[in-house]
Amino acid sequence: DKARYLGLPDSFAGLSVLDIGTYDGWYAFEAARRGAADVLATDEFVWEWPTATARSNFEFVREHTGLKVRDQVISVENLTPEAIGGVFDVTFFFGVLYHAPDPLGYLKRVRSVTGKYTLIETVVDMLHIDRPALAYYPGAYLNGDGTNHFGPNMKALVGLLDDAGFSRVD
Repeated sequence: DKARYLGLPDSFAGLSVLDIGTYDGWYAFEAARRGAADVLATDEFVWEWPTATARSNFEFVREHTGLKVRDQVISVENLTPEAIGGVFDVTFFFGVLYHAPDPLGYLKRVRSVTGKYTLIETVVDMLHIDRPALAYYPGAYLNGDGTNHFGPNMKALVGLLDDAGFSRVD
């Protein structure tokens, strides 16, 4: 159900897909299952967290499904076409933006590695505010997680995407 809600097409046939902040790779493997020609899953924060099992879960799924998903340990801050081997047709950016200490910088990096379109899932906040606004979450304010930083309202999210160079927002 979540894949349908996020707008994943039924087929990725012939497309290259980049999953930024892949965690355990669910969406990367789903893109491969749906026929993507090339899939690269990237993460750093969770994959290098000492007690996290997301990386080993990723390896387990890849080994037991036979789905072809490449992986690279890289932070969003270091994403460039040169660093990851080019630009991808489709980019997934699920559950990452609200962790960004620099939301506009993160989105500019995502745009730089995206050829056709990006699918984004993020926390939104301040929906009652009629102008672009970002909620800031100091410390562990949001869900007791000190890695959560910002929640934009929809006007701010559209503005951030526009300023990052995305040509259309749906």
